[in-house]
Amino acid sequence: MYSYKIYGLLVSSDLEIHEAYQIDEQKTYDVTIRSDLAENKGDEDLTDYERETLKKVGGYRRYSKDKVAGLGIADVGFFTMKGGKEITYWLKDGANAEHVRQIMLCHCLNIIMMQRSIVSIHGSGLINDGKGLIISGNSGAGKSTLSTALLAKGLGYMADDVNAIDLSGGSVMMQPAFPQRKLCVDTAVHFGFDLNNYSIIPSPEKEKYGVRVTENFSTDAVALKTIVIIEPKEIEEVRIRQILGSEKLKCVVNNVFAKEDYDKVGFGPIEFGQCLKIAEAVDIYIMNRPLVGKTVDKQIEKLSDCDIIGKQLELH
Repeated sequence: MYSYKIYGLLVSSDLEIHEAYQIDEQKTYDVTIRSDLAENKGDEDLTDYERETLKKVGGYRRYSKDKVAGLGIADVGFFTMKGGKEITYWLKDGANAEHVRQIMLCHCLNIIMMQRSIVSIHGSGLINDGKGLIISGNSGAGKSTLSTALLAKGLGYMADDVNAIDLSGGSVMMQPAFPQRKLCVDTAVHFGFDLNNYSIIPSPEKEKYGVRVTENFSTDAVALKTIVIIEPKEIEEVRIRQILGSEKLKCVVNNVFAKEDYDKVGFGPIEFGQCLKIAEAVDIYIMNRPLVGKTVDKQIEKLSDCDIIGKQLELH
């Protein structure tokens, strides 16, 4: 069995997850990952739901009932999350191992956190001057480009997509995910990454590459100070504005990770209350950038003007 710390949870797994942060064996664990006849389950062993799910080639199918959630993915297998404590899985013959690990990290464990009433914010999680900074926004907004530029200037790294927020101690804390980033081809090439050195991560969107973070990855939680949401618009120059009042709560709720899973798992008063606490405690900005053109330097300048990052980083 392998031991990992992922999203602040102690995880015991019979599946080796190369991307995760490995730790020494623990006496107790928060989450257990184990196979369910992963190599031997044939079509005759499938439930009607599992069989129907896998007929939908390339599709994701979800269900949730009484703290048990299922995730079926054609050509990969079926994953079951129970009570926020256990993930069982079985895999189709020939399932892509990289894809399996990404499903486990970005989907299954996120559902486990939902079952534990832990809210996650979508975006690139960074550390600036000892405080957490999340760069959020829709797919294609430019999160990876801006966060890669900021990492090159010395910011620390926490998470790529899923930022687990821990409110158990009374403060709004970001828990570290795992030391790997997913970069699309144009961002990787722009920043000089040799794609021959990285593996392709299966993605329903753009082709992406897994890039191991070897420096400045934090294994400890940090206080979340700022969320910056990137929204491209038909404008000519970069603009930024701070969000105040009730609009802050709307921004937090709209940028919760994998909102479609909450349609099955449920977004209740506990989750809403957590979003409210985040909105009250964290500075939130919306940054608009032009739809075309390379504006990352201007974006960094705007972040500096608002004291979100230091002037010395702007000049680095």
